[in-house]
Amino acid sequence: MGKTIGDGSYYFSRLTHVWGWASWRRVWNTYDVDMKSFEQFTVNHLENLASHAAYRNIWYRNLSATFHQNINTWDYQYAYCNLINNRLSIIPNSNMIKNIGFGEDATHTFGDHPHANLPTHEITEIIAPSFFIPDAQADLFTQSVEHPIVPERRKGLLSRTWKSVKQKLKDKGN
Repeated sequence: MGKTIGDGSYYFSRLTHVWGWASWRRVWNTYDVDMKSFEQFTVNHLENLASHAAYRNIWYRNLSATFHQNINTWDYQYAYCNLINNRLSIIPNSNMIKNIGFGEDATHTFGDHPHANLPTHEITEIIAPSFFIPDAQADLFTQSVEHPIVPERRKGLLSRTWKSVKQKLKDKGN
């Protein structure tokens, strides 16, 4: 999306991008279209990931809808598989692909989309980033583009405690 992340020609992400992607057989060997382990998965698992916490309810709703077969897709299962196995994606700092699957004849991607019609670039030199650490800020930026909402924020402990005290005082007064 025009931003350079880190000092390499690519960076690491906890998000599974499925446009212009590649994978390994070992990953597909763990792919489970039925997401059998999802019954034990909770929104709290997403809360523990800096890259997903702000969007935990969106992720959980979409994963749950996929698990209950309310979404006709394969990629949420793939993202779930990578998420529960703590896998990273390698994301180039330059867009290298053109997604031609947008428009009225598309299967899933109708209307305007932030990833439609992005200019493409070549990577002339592959430069490894200095650190093998996922970039949570880049993941949050990506999700803010894909889900342009104000991320949910949990109020601090002091704020929650004060609200609880006010409610108890109010209850005693009645």
